[in-house]
Amino acid sequence: MQPYQGRSPIINVTSNACIFAGKKLLKDFLEIENLQVTKKDISKFYANAIFNIEKNLQESLSKARPEWSINPKKIDDKTDAWIINSLSGKENFIHAIPHMAISVASFNNGKLSSGCIYDPLRKELFFCELGKGAYLNERRIRVSGRNLLIKSIINF
Repeated sequence: MQPYQGRSPIINVTSNACIFAGKKLLKDFLEIENLQVTKKDISKFYANAIFNIEKNLQESLSKARPEWSINPKKIDDKTDAWIINSLSGKENFIHAIPHMAISVASFNNGKLSSGCIYDPLRKELFFCELGKGAYLNERRIRVSGRNLLIKSIINF
């Protein structure tokens, strides 16, 4: 995948890792739908799918920043690390409900500095970087200017 102009190297690394892992997740998700029809036990399939997604993410991220740890138990001001959630929406995935995402954040210089969330079904890549704003597929996104709750939409 070609890096986009204007993106920082860290966003390119995390977004490419998410998109690559998302292709594997999408393939497995489509297979889950077939397993739902046959009523087979999908727990082993799910565990294998998650293992493969985590492996892909770890390989991509470690290649770019081999000195950074992945999901460390302890984080301090001197830690440089990747924080990954290989699948948000486990129950949705298992039941073939099309709402899930892959998340990767970077922690360096004592703070969370960037993050990417990728929905492979909708091909939506959300990313942000400290001091640079948030984006959806290269388009800047902002919070609403509404100041009254009655004029807002709230979703749980």
